Amino acid sequence: MNPNAILPARWHMPHWRILCYHGVPDGCTDNFNDQLKCMSDLGFHFVSLSEGLKQLNGRALSERMVTLTFDDVEATTFTNAIPILNRLHIQATLYIIADFVRTRSCYRTSGKPPAISIEQVREAIKMGHEVGSHTLTHAPLRYCSRERAQQELVTSKEVLELWCQVKVKHFSYPWGQHSSGTRKLIVETGLYDSAATIERGRMFAAQDPFSLKRDTVCPHLMSPSAMVRIMKLADHWYWVARLMRIFKKRTWRNVERWERLTDPQMAECCEPPEPKTREADLS
Repeated sequence: MNPNAILPARWHMPHWRILCYHGVPDGCTDNFNDQLKCMSDLGFHFVSLSEGLKQLNGRALSERMVTLTFDDVEATTFTNAIPILNRLHIQATLYIIADFVRTRSCYRTSGKPPAISIEQVREAIKMGHEVGSHTLTHAPLRYCSRERAQQELVTSKEVLELWCQVKVKHFSYPWGQHSSGTRKLIVETGLYDSAATIERGRMFAAQDPFSLKRDTVCPHLMSPSAMVRIMKLADHWYWVARLMRIFKKRTWRNVERWERLTDPQMAECCEPPEPKTREADLS
């Protein structure tokens, strides 16, 4: 079947899409590879986030582009995804949570895959991939106080730049939660060139760089055709994306967990990870 046959007419216009992954579980590398091949067969050109932003600020896009990003960045991103990306010469952006890297855990609950290590992050940078901030502790910014939200933005950038020795210019909203207030705060800090949401959709020239749209993709649940059909559905029916954002509001329950962190505990989040030293989780 011709992949272009499943595209709505406007998909043939030049536009930019960003895919959002969290990792590529063991046993899912073939499907991940097929998803990338599907986007290529549809006529999309893979670009880095920085390159996409440059074209987005122009008068009009010249081609159909797609960018890969990883939120939280599970360890499987490095072991399973990056070898495939390197082989295909695709540059991805890794949105790092400093405290997850420090503790090597995602969400601090059992059953979750470990987070990427700082050594793996540095190696990925050497391979040409970009690094962005996903806050210091994954706190939902729209429910935090202004002071706490600003601390998450500033400290995460400082820590990542210290660890990786590169400029961190991009940001991803934790839990996909963003609002006019959080966007305004990010713009006012002047720390980042872009901020990514998980609101599905395509983007054209003059898109707000601090409200970048992204299509969440599950390599273990979505076939390539299902991935494309969900994108098409989101483009046709905007309420789908809005409904997903409503479901995300359940995360307000997590706010108290981060607000209970004291200053010493926050400082602990900023300490460089010690590969051979076991560190206590935050309570």
